[in-house]
Amino acid sequence: MHDLTQLFDSHNGNFLLKRSLLVTWDEAKLRNLIFIGASSENSSIRVIPATTDFTMMSADTYAGILNQHPKPGEPAQWTRLEYPLTRDYAVTALQPGVEAGHRTLVFSGLTTMGTQAAVEFASDPARMSQLLSALNYKGGELRPFEAVLEVTLGGGVPLQSKIVAVRSH
Repeated sequence: MHDLTQLFDSHNGNFLLKRSLLVTWDEAKLRNLIFIGASSENSSIRVIPATTDFTMMSADTYAGILNQHPKPGEPAQWTRLEYPLTRDYAVTALQPGVEAGHRTLVFSGLTTMGTQAAVEFASDPARMSQLLSALNYKGGELRPFEAVLEVTLGGGVPLQSKIVAVRSH
């Protein structure tokens, strides 16, 4: 939250911070939304579909992201073992909001560390320029997108993140 707050403050942005369970449908229709956290822990993301190309999956011994429409050379899924936890994955997505004219932004990792890495990635201008380049963004309004990040972990913290797949809608 600190990184996003600094980002909004640097652009004189106004926002209201709430736990997702406290957001009402009336508010969701009238605002842009940002969801931070995995869909397994955030029931609102399950109600408001945030991704269509990359879907979180988990089992007792592994977790990963399912690639619904693999491009040539892309894997059908990105998985990580639970032990040792040296790698994580996260999805960052910008999607249409509940009502026309609004947007929903999602930062969702397989673990808290993956989610943290996704927010840090989006809060860093140099790394965001990598994402914008991968999206072929030329200026104007940013189109909805989904991106998968691979996160290297060490000592219980995210060390490095890189884009492994991106889709523009």
